[in-house]
Amino acid sequence: MTNVTKLEAKVLNAIAYAEMSTANGRTPQTIDETGTYLWVDEIAGEIDETIPRTKGAIGSLTAKKLITVRFWDKNDNVVDFTAAGFAAWQAVDERLEKTI
Repeated sequence: MTNVTKLEAKVLNAIAYAEMSTANGRTPQTIDETGTYLWVDEIAGEIDETIPRTKGAIGSLTAKKLITVRFWDKNDNVVDFTAAGFAAWQAVDERLEKTI
């Protein structure tokens, strides 16, 4: 599995728990419930980070092929987990109960 930084983990959690996703803020059960609008300023605010650092983490997650970013319309882009990204999120999600 791909290693993620603490900042990248925060971004993954913000994407997973986004209220604009199909899961609507609940814990996503499948990758299909995680696509959401990519509003960097809102993600940065949610994780208490600067916009430049949040953009950097998004770029890093994209380079690691854990998320994809695609054009939606003239005002918005959307972000989706890849299969590897969904697995990485599940490994770092502090809200999920872990069993050994």
